[in-house]
Amino acid sequence: VLSPAPHEIAGEISTAPTTLVRQIDTVRRILSTQYAPIPHIFELARRVGMSESKLKRAFKEHFGTTVFEYGLECRMRRALELLQANATSICQVAECVGYQHQTSFTAAFRDHFGFLPSEARMRRSHAS
Repeated sequence: VLSPAPHEIAGEISTAPTTLVRQIDTVRRILSTQYAPIPHIFELARRVGMSESKLKRAFKEHFGTTVFEYGLECRMRRALELLQANATSICQVAECVGYQHQTSFTAAFRDHFGFLPSEARMRRSHAS
């Protein structure tokens, strides 16, 4: 027979762990769907009702990556999808994923994937 978990007292289960998971999952959903404008950490923390430091720590512990890294990964994946799916210009793709300048986007994309945004379409057409 298992003894009750520390957060279970007199048959009541604390909602703290569940609430925390819900809060950081909400942040994850925001990051994976809101590309522009790029959500700032203080806005995310405010939206889910926790401090920035607690959000950063809990997110990293739960998902194994930082809020910033996760947001960047989501935006880069979306950019790649847009570049490979249609004839949207690189400038328009940059704006769609939160970059004000195409040059900043191009550098971030190249650092992330190891090839230029202009090469993304060629890679898709060669993969077909």
